[in-house]
Amino acid sequence: LLFPSAPSTATHARSHTTMPYLLYKKELTMGGMTYKKKVSVHGPPNIVTEPLMAAVNHMISTMAVWPKGLDYPQYHRDKGGLHWESSMSTDFQKNFEEDYFSNLLNVFEMWGWKLERQYDETAVGGMSGALKEVFVFHRVVAPPM
Repeated sequence: LLFPSAPSTATHARSHTTMPYLLYKKELTMGGMTYKKKVSVHGPPNIVTEPLMAAVNHMISTMAVWPKGLDYPQYHRDKGGLHWESSMSTDFQKNFEEDYFSNLLNVFEMWGWKLERQYDETAVGGMSGALKEVFVFHRVVAPPM
């Protein structure tokens, strides 16, 4: 078993009627020659659950591509307890972001979430040098066969 168990189809059907969306956000802040990427998952607590995020963290920590000692993302609740967030180092982003994101898509799909829409990077905060990109996931009633 690669990932902790996903919820049953019955759970998918119940939650579909309450909140059918989950958001994944990447925010890049630039300052001089350095930049920092923050990634976060948004949705109500009955959608973005501890077991879902444990499955995401498990996937990230067990991927075979990470060199020893690489600082890879691990999600935790933010200070307000409403969102799950992590940071992504420059080395990780340059070398492994595509591997990470394809596996993140796989975990979300195993849990009944399908990528519906991507909003490309847009500048936020005026002159702050920040870019934001948002991915919208929609709950599917039954996982694809």
